[in-house]
Amino acid sequence: SAVGTYDDVRVLEGPDADPALVGQLRQMLEGFRGATAHTTYTPQGAVLEARLEGLELDGAAGPVVEQLAASFTDAVEALSTPFPDEAVGTGARWRIDTETEIAGLPVAITTVVQLTELTDDRATGTVDQTVRFVPGDVDVLGMPATVVSGELTGGGPIEWDLAGGIVPRSDITTSGATVIEANGIEIRQRQQQRITFTAR
Repeated sequence: SAVGTYDDVRVLEGPDADPALVGQLRQMLEGFRGATAHTTYTPQGAVLEARLEGLELDGAAGPVVEQLAASFTDAVEALSTPFPDEAVGTGARWRIDTETEIAGLPVAITTVVQLTELTDDRATGTVDQTVRFVPGDVDVLGMPATVVSGELTGGGPIEWDLAGGIVPRSDITTSGATVIEANGIEIRQRQQQRITFTAR
């Protein structure tokens, strides 16, 4: 198992970002500052359980922060990169298919791991990942909407310190576009998502 703390939370503002929306997101994410993440792994490195403690839920943003926290823990479990049950060596390649919800949106995730180096105490590799948003009616933070389409693709490096356990360190970046309809308005978004796992 591993325990981590959200020392810093931030929203990076792109050139086309809506300042009002950025302000709302920053306010909501402040509820994560100082929260503790507890993650339990299987011997193969799959996430068995993920939970957050110490969230700041005061004010009107409290219920939204709680829903985002549930989405984050679901995403951690779905985005884990376990080793296969069978033994693998350098050059091995395996695929992981999972389904979950992220911020109320159902997604199907395909992760392909390529092992590039394996020693007695260390393994390194690369990850290719595709996150597909499932079309259909959804409820996003209390608002009815319809997912029309959406897909994020990308990848990055991954490393396991086998001597210290099977907890992975990775830096995965995916990007793409989503189309959502809400209140009769079609919303098209370009997204870039970066998820970094580190261990100390």
